[in-house]
Amino acid sequence: MNTMAQQAVIFMARGGASGAQIADSARGFMAELTTTFLGTVNPQTGLAEQAGLEWGIYHFLRPGSMAQQAQFFLDKARAADVLHSDTLIAADYEDAGVSLAQLEEFMEAIETQTGRSPVLYSGHVLKDKGGGNAQPGLKKYRLWLAQYATTPKLPSGWSKYWLWQWTDKGTVPGISGSVDCNDYQGTATQLRA
Repeated sequence: MNTMAQQAVIFMARGGASGAQIADSARGFMAELTTTFLGTVNPQTGLAEQAGLEWGIYHFLRPGSMAQQAQFFLDKARAADVLHSDTLIAADYEDAGVSLAQLEEFMEAIETQTGRSPVLYSGHVLKDKGGGNAQPGLKKYRLWLAQYATTPKLPSGWSKYWLWQWTDKGTVPGISGSVDCNDYQGTATQLRA
């Protein structure tokens, strides 16, 4: 488990039975394959599966061709044999040099090539650029809000989050070091869907 601590994304209860169920039954999500267009790949699916964690893959967007980045990401996921029908796919939107139009282009490319809707992970960059009101096509994607606070403030265009990453200083028994903690307002079955 220690080798996963940097990438672990743990669902913690934040008031409500559903959060407690997630913490007890699902144990969390593990971001397994991370890519940037610079060529970095980090697959650790075996460790997540051994630990009983749900896991997914994400691509950290950088300025440049979104079509090339989407293809690179999917090629690496296929080569690592981690792109399955139940794999969570996410776009990590934290670089202000990537426009909202480019973000939408990436999301659409992933959706077209996989037949599945990716998750949008972002925080202040999405908010600073005007969110879904500035780029209406983005509103159809589930939002994984990254905002370290006691109360989430959604970007324009979204009325709810799918996940809310509220801290990077969480602790979980069996994992050394700090982990990202997320709030999920649903059941373990809904999370896996």
